[in-house]
Amino acid sequence: MCIIILLHIAIAYRLFDKTFLHIANNFQFIDHDITATPIAKGYLGSTVKCCDDLKVKLDLAFHTLNETKKVIQDLRLTEPSLITSKTLGEIEITISSLNSLKVSGEAFFTVSSIGKARRAIHELQVASKFRLPLRPQSAECAPISIPPNDPFYSCYGKTCMEFVRSAPAPSCKYGPREQLNQHTAYIDGSVIYGVKQETVDSLRTFTDGLLKHQVTHEDEEMLPAEEDIGDGCNIPEKYDDGIFCFKAGDGRVNEQVLLTLMQTVWAREHNRVARTLKSYNNDGWDDERLFQEARRIVVAELQHVTFNEFLPPVLGSLLMNILQLKPKIGDVYTVDYDEFLDASIANSFATAAYRFGHSQITDFIQRVNKHGLLHTNDLSDLFFKPFSLYDKEAMEDYTRGSTSHPAKKVDAYFTDEVAGKLFRGNLPFGLDLFALNIQRGRDHGLPSYTEFKAVCGAPVNSFSDLTSVMDDNIVDRLEEVY
Repeated sequence: MCIIILLHIAIAYRLFDKTFLHIANNFQFIDHDITATPIAKGYLGSTVKCCDDLKVKLDLAFHTLNETKKVIQDLRLTEPSLITSKTLGEIEITISSLNSLKVSGEAFFTVSSIGKARRAIHELQVASKFRLPLRPQSAECAPISIPPNDPFYSCYGKTCMEFVRSAPAPSCKYGPREQLNQHTAYIDGSVIYGVKQETVDSLRTFTDGLLKHQVTHEDEEMLPAEEDIGDGCNIPEKYDDGIFCFKAGDGRVNEQVLLTLMQTVWAREHNRVARTLKSYNNDGWDDERLFQEARRIVVAELQHVTFNEFLPPVLGSLLMNILQLKPKIGDVYTVDYDEFLDASIANSFATAAYRFGHSQITDFIQRVNKHGLLHTNDLSDLFFKPFSLYDKEAMEDYTRGSTSHPAKKVDAYFTDEVAGKLFRGNLPFGLDLFALNIQRGRDHGLPSYTEFKAVCGAPVNSFSDLTSVMDDNIVDRLEEVY
């Protein structure tokens, strides 16, 4: 299937996607970023050919053999689950100066710009499918084999972990598959409003420019209810009591309660801005203009928060200054938008580099009420269970708790809450995010870490060459595995 693209339209506001009609943010170079197109394959920028030969070999092996042990230079890759069990070891608790809400902010910004599609089966079903089938069920399935002596999963007799490949992007030419990004790469608020026209229409009231919302018995304005019992989040006992999961511009809204909180904050902000605009333009602006102007302001706020509050602690002040990423102060503004700059999300960034935040995830989520009383829940108890947000002042309690709860530092350690209990539902075990990340990189055909280091002028000829960038104990574990 080829993509049909609409060019050079005089519009005041960004348009939403309609079926097979993909609207670009950059009208001069439309292939730089539109929805439902490949994640950029320039892994390290324009100076790299992204190890095309290696990518072809990986992709063809994965497609024809339909297994995760792929051959690279006649060597078989170690199973992701074995890498997890050998390298994670005892978790080192190192505290960051950042808080847990910031980590949820990372997740929010991730879903804003990266939305890889998956085929056939959703990984949420994996908890009931931990046994390796005699034969692969689909070319899109790439289950992760679990060794019989795995220190965690062996306690439950589990032999494999289901893994569904990312859907290929539509293409009119032959070659290795590229992965589909369902979002635009721009910070355009698609996480709040959605990408497709039908999504945003389902979220709008079409009155006074407002987004739909529900008002709880406690007079709290919350996201609209997702009333589909088969959405993968709603549970019968809550559903029957009229307590639903939520609906937003991105389908991952209910994945984790602090992510739901972030979505709610931005939806509330849209409605606050829309009401303010109406108060100043009560006679002149109709619903459409109120909605679009509020949306434009909220997107600008989201962009400012990204560059002013999110990026500095991630990149550091030195790099922010070198790259001139810091927003201007006061009435100063710039017009240095560069239409020649390709804003597409790099595959290596989306699939590997930007997952650094996974190591910052903590074991639990805490709430602190206005009297200072603390309540905690294990993180794995709250996956796809956002129902506590209906409680009186829950938004405020979670905000107090997460802003006073330090995140972990970026390191080589993952909490068990995601490295073994991810999306576990009511079972004692779930997915292993560490193993899934490794498998996803192989699914996408990413070059190896050492390939990237070589491109950056720091070739690795032996494991000892890694000690300048890794702790000795981590290098020793990697050498044992590989």
